[in-house]
Amino acid sequence: GSVGESPNWVLAPMPKTAYPAEQQAVHACRNVRVLDRAFAALAAPPALKPSWYPWGAGTYAISLGVQDGCVVVGASGERGSGSVAARGLIATVQKEIIESTKIAQCRGDSTLAHFIWWMIHYWP
Repeated sequence: GSVGESPNWVLAPMPKTAYPAEQQAVHACRNVRVLDRAFAALAAPPALKPSWYPWGAGTYAISLGVQDGCVVVGASGERGSGSVAARGLIATVQKEIIESTKIAQCRGDSTLAHFIWWMIHYWP
């Protein structure tokens, strides 16, 4: 999704994948909390935090079979952006690591998975 009119976007078009959706939900929830605190105190709402294009939104791990796939990095809203970072079995293994650590983090099964995803979300 996007906010605003092309080419003067308030928030540029974003891939409809899990990572950018999760990041945008974090941004929205933070702003709702700010508004809720101001409303509870009967105060004028402060400026809300702006959202941004998450750095990982241009990374895709695509399965093309049990032992085939590709990982694309650096994609943006521009046509032809991004490059293939991995192919074949390496890409399949990367996708499996991404999926398994994300599920473990959501379940609370693994301290390592929690740390990996904390770093991904808060590194830049």
